[in-house]
Amino acid sequence: MVRLRLVREQIREIEAARLQRLQVSDGGAHAMVKLLARIIGVGIETADMLVHEILSPQLRDRRAVARAGLTGAPDESGKRRREKGLARAGNARARRGMIQLAWRFLLFQKDSASARWYRTRAADARGGTRARP
Repeated sequence: MVRLRLVREQIREIEAARLQRLQVSDGGAHAMVKLLARIIGVGIETADMLVHEILSPQLRDRRAVARAGLTGAPDESGKRRREKGLARAGNARARRGMIQLAWRFLLFQKDSASARWYRTRAADARGGTRARP
């Protein structure tokens, strides 16, 4: 119980420091965090992680995006080509955050064109198409 209390106190301190840092500064990355946090389904922690892990670094080209861990993993064997999902190379934290953001988008923005497209694509329940609620 003592360890749990210690961890909860440390989490509270980190969250308070983050909120104080966001209130003090008005420019640059902090403005992006505030803007992202206004989106339904995105909290301060997710917005902060996305800005610092993905949006703040200068991504010069497609290879830089791949280093962030947001590219597909093709499987080419002979004449057969298929997509195996996201590549596991790159920034795992950023990749997990983007996947969570995509699921939150489907959950909270149900009537958007992108969410409708995904639902129609995943409706046939093919083996290569993952459909989660």
